[in-house]
Amino acid sequence: MNIAIIPARGGSKRLLRKNIRDFGGKPMINWTIEAAIYSSIFDKVIVSTEDWEIAGIAEECGAEVVIRDDILADDYTPSSLVTVDIVSKLGGDIICQLLPTCPLRTGTDVIDAYKAFKKSGAPSQISITDFGWQTPRWEVNENGMSKYPFGRSQDLETCYHPTGAVWFAQSTPLMLNKSFYMTGQTGWFLHWMRAIDIDTQEDMEIADAIRRVG
Repeated sequence: MNIAIIPARGGSKRLLRKNIRDFGGKPMINWTIEAAIYSSIFDKVIVSTEDWEIAGIAEECGAEVVIRDDILADDYTPSSLVTVDIVSKLGGDIICQLLPTCPLRTGTDVIDAYKAFKKSGAPSQISITDFGWQTPRWEVNENGMSKYPFGRSQDLETCYHPTGAVWFAQSTPLMLNKSFYMTGQTGWFLHWMRAIDIDTQEDMEIADAIRRVG
């Protein structure tokens, strides 16, 4: 059984109520639910939340809802533990975690990530994107002193960072490790314009500008 799990906490601090803020004319979480449903690869699309308003919106959009315990709804609980909690209750063979704060990831992206995961045979796969022109290899302090030797940008090693857009794992290693990070994991590249993860108002404005451009 393939299960998509969307962790959607109601108590976000940096951008209040971000998971159900209007984004392109609908609650932001709807974009993720719709992408999961569009992919047609999941037996269940589940939203985990402690918030009844989020629960109602998610059900209207076509997802199932599991109300999580308050202990899993604080500022410190990793999303992976929320996902593990759902799997412990409902089971599943292949688990996909989709953060609702990545609304520009499409159903086609989910399909492509799933194909790559199945082909790899890896225990888990996380979506990654590059830093673009903001390479950490150019990091400097407030005085402009570099942590790394200066060099031509074209000679620098490409660096990547995780994006919460599409994470897959086989159920057994996920439950053993309580995390998608594990020995043998692999990465799946997603272009930054679809990988953006919204945490602040500035992120929201950038993502909306990208959405408008299409």
